[in-house]
Amino acid sequence: MNSGPSTTTVFTPGQEEPIASFDTDDLGINQLVTVEDPTQRSWIFRSFGYCGARFEDLLGVLSVIVLLAIVANIPIFQVAALGYLIESMGGVIRKKRLLSALVGFDKARKFGSIFLGIWLIILPMRALAGFWQDAWLIDPESAQTAFLRGLQFVLIPLMMVHIGTCIASGGKLRHFLWPLLAPGLLVFRFVRSNRVSRWMLDQTIGRLFPVLSADIYNATPLGDWFVPAMMWKKLRYNSMGTIFNQSRDHTLDFIYGLRPGYYWWLGLKAFVGTLIWLAIPTLLMASPSGLRQGPAAVIGLAGMVVATPIFFLLPLLQCNFAIDGRFGRFFEIRSVLKNYSRAPIAGALALLVTGLCAVPLFVAKIEEIPSELFWMLSILFVLFTWPAKVFTAWAFGRGYWREQAKERPARFWLRWPLYLTGAGIAFAFALILFLSQYTSWNGARSLFENHAFLLPAPFWL
Repeated sequence: MNSGPSTTTVFTPGQEEPIASFDTDDLGINQLVTVEDPTQRSWIFRSFGYCGARFEDLLGVLSVIVLLAIVANIPIFQVAALGYLIESMGGVIRKKRLLSALVGFDKARKFGSIFLGIWLIILPMRALAGFWQDAWLIDPESAQTAFLRGLQFVLIPLMMVHIGTCIASGGKLRHFLWPLLAPGLLVFRFVRSNRVSRWMLDQTIGRLFPVLSADIYNATPLGDWFVPAMMWKKLRYNSMGTIFNQSRDHTLDFIYGLRPGYYWWLGLKAFVGTLIWLAIPTLLMASPSGLRQGPAAVIGLAGMVVATPIFFLLPLLQCNFAIDGRFGRFFEIRSVLKNYSRAPIAGALALLVTGLCAVPLFVAKIEEIPSELFWMLSILFVLFTWPAKVFTAWAFGRGYWREQAKERPARFWLRWPLYLTGAGIAFAFALILFLSQYTSWNGARSLFENHAFLLPAPFWL
């Protein structure tokens, strides 16, 4: 005979505190699990959670790369891509963390989830359209053709409603895939609500793996993933006008949160400051294309000589500018040389990485591609340019942080050989850049498309 509520506490080996408790008086069902420490989860649920989190992180990084590649090929707005790279560099220097380069990562991750979700939803519709087209080519008057056409008229509006409700519910990937996730998650709800299944679960998994049993009992609530339930809750407590206004406000807040104006203005200042330094050596290296061999060689060599100290300083000056976006920092040569002297090994490595990441991209400019595919080629440029700038910011930051801590520069015997090493790397890059005008389909104009320091795009003139 049941004399009152009773509770069973579960321990695991090596633990002093209970991880779960079982109330044996809930609706007469034995052992209803309540997790006291939600961080203690079974390895199965932890594995799913970890894989899901890493997938979302990867989706966020890919979203940033694709967005930068697209923006880098839109006239006028393309300087915003450079502004984002500069802001990434500034984040690393200010916060002393490489992960700070992922500026706006959460918003990019949400954008990627929405884009991927819509793409997955559209796939069946594209397949259905292909089936209908094949049927129409074979026999336009057949019953199968008419059926497939009618099915499109029915499913396309449903697809649009599905996409709209998923975006209104948060735009996460699981919202778009709720029809596929619903069967498995509804089984969890059935187990929790059915007396027989709960008793069987308690006597098997609950005894052998109490933490896993707790995870099953504490499955995600229906209102957190089931889009129809989420929309019903919205409609139950809000009018359609209120829901529309909320969606509009959230969309505008999301767009404003992307800070397009800030990145554009920051990129414009970086573009002008960099172009001021590059103008003279670039003009000198581009001039020989219209001259005879003798004068061309002399002017081209002069351009490479002038470009060598500039290519040595410019990555450091861009990092200096990225600290606070003040335009005058592009001309603080003494300050960046002090930073270099406090971390000369990191500075030389940064110059080497910048050159190595830029050189392979000259190969991609040998043959012209259709203009509508420029954004796809820009993905390659972003993939090489972004890591190089982040690494350069880290190297510059090492000297900057040591200067803030009032540390002494490196020894003379270490500092000057690394100065010469950096100058050698800069001269080698200047030589490669000079020769690239003879391999690029854009000729001498490609010298002005200096993707190592300017826009991360193959062709922007």
